[in-house]
Amino acid sequence: MRWWYLLCVVSGAGFGCASNGDGPDFNNFHPLGHLDVALEVPGLIFGDGTLAYVRVSEGFEVIDLNDGITMSIRGGYGKQTGGQGQTLTKQGPFLYYLDGARQTHVFSLADPANPAELGTVPQAPGLEFSGTVNYAPNGDTIEIADYADPLHPQPLGTMSIPGLTSQRVVADHLYVTATGGLSTYGLADPAHPALLSTVPLPANAFISYAFPSGYVWAGTPGGVQTIDVDPPESAKLVGSPRPPLAGITGAATEVSPGGRYWILESPDPTSGLPVRAIWDLEDPSAPANRSSEVLDLGDPGVLQYDGRFLYITISEGVYVNGP
Repeated sequence: MRWWYLLCVVSGAGFGCASNGDGPDFNNFHPLGHLDVALEVPGLIFGDGTLAYVRVSEGFEVIDLNDGITMSIRGGYGKQTGGQGQTLTKQGPFLYYLDGARQTHVFSLADPANPAELGTVPQAPGLEFSGTVNYAPNGDTIEIADYADPLHPQPLGTMSIPGLTSQRVVADHLYVTATGGLSTYGLADPAHPALLSTVPLPANAFISYAFPSGYVWAGTPGGVQTIDVDPPESAKLVGSPRPPLAGITGAATEVSPGGRYWILESPDPTSGLPVRAIWDLEDPSAPANRSSEVLDLGDPGVLQYDGRFLYITISEGVYVNGP
């Protein structure tokens, strides 16, 4: 039953579509295949070509997605660590796997299908990199370290950010939400981020996404707010995305690398049930609806689009839909 329930996310009964502009019509995707693999955390980390990496209990697996029909497990890594794995992060030609004993295992992806462990380091990098420089949150501090040599990360300094709630790196800029609002830092000197501007936001705001096109979406108690950060020295609040996105209360999930396609959640104005819609945000100021539905969000899985197929991952495996 779960298989058919998940298909409703993209092609089942009760699924509406209001597509405009150029882009895939996800409502017309149909099932191609599935791969049974017990996932610790749903979601794919896309690698080179058709390869992807997934977290499993006490390790990770390498999956060849192929044509979406003949998927296969190419291999993986497992290690008894006294606890379940914590995070799996890819940066350039390296994978970082934080195990249950709080040791980070560093893998070379010189052969992407066969990650080779290089060693361990006692700390875990954050998810935000600018080149080889990493910005990892730790309470009200951002720790900066250079991972050019991943087995010997070099601390470069720290940033004290009272009330830190989120941070994102896009190209040579670091965006931070904290007590004062959304701050933009220049990374011309990666070890010494330079404050360029701050836009006041309500308490507990967080970054939903920082778009390469010069916009930042911030989730606030009153809904998603759009900040124009181009030029970064004069960033300004430009309001909420046009309806119906104005009713979103911060639940946003990136579907595609680069941030073009998103699943956004908001209450249906008539029934009050959650509405999940796939939106095209190539132009963040003019979102285009690709598909929507009303359903119980008990276990919707993680949806990801790689430009070819729509992948749905749940704890029991990977399901693929395509045109």
